[in-house]
Amino acid sequence: MLANGPTVDWRLVDADATLGIPAAGQRDLPGIFNRWWQRVASVAWKVVLITGLLQVLAVALQAPVALARPAAPMPGWLFLANVLLFGVSGALLLFGGRRDTRLQSLGGVFVLIATAFSHPLAVRIGDSIWLNSALAMICADAFCAAALWQFVWAFPQRPNVEEKALRWVGRSFVWGSAALGVFLVGINLLGSLPSSVGWANDAVVRAFRRDTLNSAYWLLTFGIGLLAFPYLGWKTHGEETPLARRRVNFVFWALVVGIGPMVLAVIASIFFPVLGQAPWRQIIGIALYAALASTVPAIAYAVLVERVMSIEFTVARARQWQIARTCASYFGLVPLSYLSIDLYLHREVSLVTYLDGGRGLSLFVLLFVGFTALTFRYQLLFGVDRWFRADRANPAESLSRLEGLLKGTRTIRDATEALAVAIERAIGPTSVGVLVVNDDGSRLIPLAGSAPSMAADSALADLVRTAVPNMPLRMTATGPVFPLLPHDDQRWASKVGVDVMAPLLGSTGALFGVVYLGEARHGLPYSDEDCALLRSMCAQVGLRLENQWLRDRPSPRGEQELAPREPGAHWKHEPAEICLRCSRAWPPTTSQCACGSAVAPGALPLVTAGKFRLERQIGSGGM
Repeated sequence: MLANGPTVDWRLVDADATLGIPAAGQRDLPGIFNRWWQRVASVAWKVVLITGLLQVLAVALQAPVALARPAAPMPGWLFLANVLLFGVSGALLLFGGRRDTRLQSLGGVFVLIATAFSHPLAVRIGDSIWLNSALAMICADAFCAAALWQFVWAFPQRPNVEEKALRWVGRSFVWGSAALGVFLVGINLLGSLPSSVGWANDAVVRAFRRDTLNSAYWLLTFGIGLLAFPYLGWKTHGEETPLARRRVNFVFWALVVGIGPMVLAVIASIFFPVLGQAPWRQIIGIALYAALASTVPAIAYAVLVERVMSIEFTVARARQWQIARTCASYFGLVPLSYLSIDLYLHREVSLVTYLDGGRGLSLFVLLFVGFTALTFRYQLLFGVDRWFRADRANPAESLSRLEGLLKGTRTIRDATEALAVAIERAIGPTSVGVLVVNDDGSRLIPLAGSAPSMAADSALADLVRTAVPNMPLRMTATGPVFPLLPHDDQRWASKVGVDVMAPLLGSTGALFGVVYLGEARHGLPYSDEDCALLRSMCAQVGLRLENQWLRDRPSPRGEQELAPREPGAHWKHEPAEICLRCSRAWPPTTSQCACGSAVAPGALPLVTAGKFRLERQIGSGGM
């Protein structure tokens, strides 16, 4: 078989590439909340989790008081043990699973289970009317089913677009369980109003209150949560490899054995009241609480040993930067807020009396510090950014270094590799890749990086080419652009892990290639200066490719013409790719030999002087 045999079909190469939905911990495709209500739903869910954590913290801080008071019908220490076990475990999963949304969803389940156990203790803790009223009014455990459905939706991965039935059922129950939680919270808020209000004594309100005997509150909450287990079994039965199937089944049965009996017992006690009476309640309750507590060590084993999900407790540099910027933004409000509270507490005192005893100096200091911090807020933020990006390279030196690297290049591949090296040194991404247009202008071929090829007429390529001048395209999965792309482009960007993209353009706007960057090594978002430097580097290499294109393709009329949509690179002078196993020669855009072996650049082009075609490399070196 000669080297001029069948050409490589890049569409088939892409079809063979694994472009499945990325595992959690990488960039996920937009989830259920992928439209305008995404931020509203995210903020609402954070409010629910923060409320649950505060309820658990309130019980934990007054643990001695809870244990000192008698609890009926179950011992108080049993409730407190479950509160601490699930509360601490849920907090660890929430804060340690920042890169894995599945762990965060499971952490939400644990936190809300802890709030369910904290309610019998919270209403009896302390003498604070405000604390007891707040804990009685806000029932975060109404969202237990919503948290469980969020987890089974994301575990082991979200359903593909082709799995329409799975997606429809999952979305319906996630939205339905969330709506049910809002309804139950609203009903309990109405029931907490004074008895003089007519709504508080309404029969419908009493039927759905959490503290009412034989209430439908727990029946609805656990009933819709019970349906999550067969759905999870439906999702996980299609795992292909035995190892993946074993890991997923371990988590599935850990949840079924731990949470399933509790859900069934709550539902059964409504239809069989004898189960809620002594001595059955104590016997069944201890067994159920022990089974429920087994969920925590089982999940810990799955995460730490089986590596089913990834957990990370270190505070990333990006999170440190966000915390520092938040503190700098709101620093000026702290003294002003303290001053406002102090003035309110002394509202019955005259101003002369209030300023006596050194309060006048403190008032002046608080006002000065507060208004000064608010006035120079942007300078503080700029200082924080400079502190965290102190190791950023000088743009002029980076462009000069790139120019020096380009002087020693002869081919397109050399130029793209020089660009990748210069970008890595100057900006510091975790990954960088360069794709260049092939001969007929139909595909973008990867010359640097591990990304698969991409159609040159795809929506993503057109978007990168026509993006805002002098600014690269930010492609974060939570950004405004990503959800608007076609599904194939979303899968490509998610597979590669793209954070920023920039085009290689000629002087007339012709697309010669695309450069993509992964996340920055320092963990922070790319600054405007980084994006401007990236665009300048890409423009420098783009003009070099254009000059080569013009030199290799003279116009029949003796003029040099270049349309924005014409192919942007010629490969006839590029070194041929040589198979490392059989030594056959292939076109420069080939990524793999027909024998299945990898290829490497050779010393000669595939066709020399327009007449001599390289078929095979006989050998190299010699005496």
